[in-house]
Amino acid sequence: MHDFDHFRFHQLQAGVTEATVEELRVAYPQARHPIVRTHPETGGEMLYVNPVFGRYIEQVEGVPMQQELSDAALEYLYQQASHPEYCFNYVYS
Repeated sequence: MHDFDHFRFHQLQAGVTEATVEELRVAYPQARHPIVRTHPETGGEMLYVNPVFGRYIEQVEGVPMQQELSDAALEYLYQQASHPEYCFNYVYS
């Protein structure tokens, strides 16, 4: 589950009104997406995780995941994603 709460918190800190932040929350609610994605050109699998927006893993292969296990799994994935040799950087041209 992906959430923009961190971003909205900083908007409030920057002086954006609560009404505007609430409008953005409604316009951009939590997003559900798979953690393992398939690269469109190579067909290779890759992880799609982000410590700023990632909140929890809802389920694995249809089985609900407990919060403690989700937290531990995400922390491990975030640590792995910090290694440059595991990162994919897309260069826009």
